[in-house]
Amino acid sequence: MRKWFKIPEGYPGFFSPWGKHSPGWKMLPSFLKKKSNLIGTLVVLLIILFIRAEIGWFYRVPSGSMKNTLQVGDVFLVNKLYFGFRTPGWIGIPATGFGFWIPVCRLFALHDPQPGDVIIFRYPRNLQEIFVKRVVATGGQTVEIVRKRVYVDGIEQPIPPDGQFHFARSIPLRFPDPTIFPKGAGNRDYYGPETVPEGHLFVLGDNRNNSSDSRFWGFLKEELVLGKAGMIIFSSDASKPVGNFREFLRLERFGRWIY
Repeated sequence: MRKWFKIPEGYPGFFSPWGKHSPGWKMLPSFLKKKSNLIGTLVVLLIILFIRAEIGWFYRVPSGSMKNTLQVGDVFLVNKLYFGFRTPGWIGIPATGFGFWIPVCRLFALHDPQPGDVIIFRYPRNLQEIFVKRVVATGGQTVEIVRKRVYVDGIEQPIPPDGQFHFARSIPLRFPDPTIFPKGAGNRDYYGPETVPEGHLFVLGDNRNNSSDSRFWGFLKEELVLGKAGMIIFSSDASKPVGNFREFLRLERFGRWIY
């Protein structure tokens, strides 16, 4: 029995990934078993994770809430330093649900989110989800929507150049929507007037009739903002056959800046 329980020399534990006799070590490629290569690889991974988390990354558009500014299948760069260095809001094991959320601080901020900015942020009702919308109003400003027309502090805001209404029919004011936040504020086409609290934003999708935004789930905390939308680097139309590159790849969208 003692022989069966005997631990080989240098074996640090069954679950250790780096011990020479552990399962994790045996699964590593041979070039990583050299200490210098292993350290170098870990450093590169940490740099990549830092860039992804704090400087910039890319985002793929999953829905049509920003048509036609953004199309489903667009992939664009996200500038995470535009609104300042943001401390991590989640600590845990990457690619797993094991971890916890902590308060976020924004440091060395050169810009604050302004009306017109297209931003990336964590969805307030599920922090694991990432949304993209356009800022319409900031803290202290008053928002009102009348027959689909958006007013901020009494001034009408034009719909973005590539924005759209998926269907034109308007919902009458006399039909309040219980899903609108705050309760009683109106419906999709008639909203407010409501004043945005300090430290919050009011955001809308450019596809005004088909967007889950501040009308439905409320004001967005500025601390949830991750960055500003930059350049479209890739775009594809999943409804087209992959073999037909002229239709599958939307080459005219490559290199387009998001405004």
